[in-house]
Amino acid sequence: MEVGALDLCEVADTDVMAGKGGQMVEGGGVADSGEEEGEESPGRTVMDECRWTFTPSGQGEASLDLWYTAFVNDSEKESKEEAAQGEFEEQLRRVEAGFSGLSGSGTSQNTKAEAEYFFGENPDGGADYVAVGKMKSGVFVATYTKSQKPEDIKREYEQVFREEVRALDIAISTEIERILPD
Repeated sequence: MEVGALDLCEVADTDVMAGKGGQMVEGGGVADSGEEEGEESPGRTVMDECRWTFTPSGQGEASLDLWYTAFVNDSEKESKEEAAQGEFEEQLRRVEAGFSGLSGSGTSQNTKAEAEYFFGENPDGGADYVAVGKMKSGVFVATYTKSQKPEDIKREYEQVFREEVRALDIAISTEIERILPD
């Protein structure tokens, strides 16, 4: 894989957020260890994180934070698939522990990636819907945040979050399938 070929923030910005009036307010600077160490370097990773603000389905302003890391090459200690599985499990633990109160969680349905979701109150008192996904040897965390408390948000808003995650999952997973080597 060429250095700079995988940029999931750009994909999300172009393929998902642009159609929703989303504006990237932070991030979008890919860190590819292959730039310094070479494309075939052991343990090569690509990472980035970015944030948008947008108004989903006329429901008031929300934000989306996307974080991802992709393991491009095997390291000397483990395969890229093992590294991705370990990162996926670590992100699941980290995300679940980050809620003040968890309202729901489970396996994401109708997604291309292996994904789990969490919905509940964040430490600031707002509502978060977080999806942690793994596709090939790439791991991503998408966090949708609304300033209202989860109990103040109608059940259909959780459905809006799920639809947003599904659209993001399709765009990200398609790009990972296309770019990230097997």
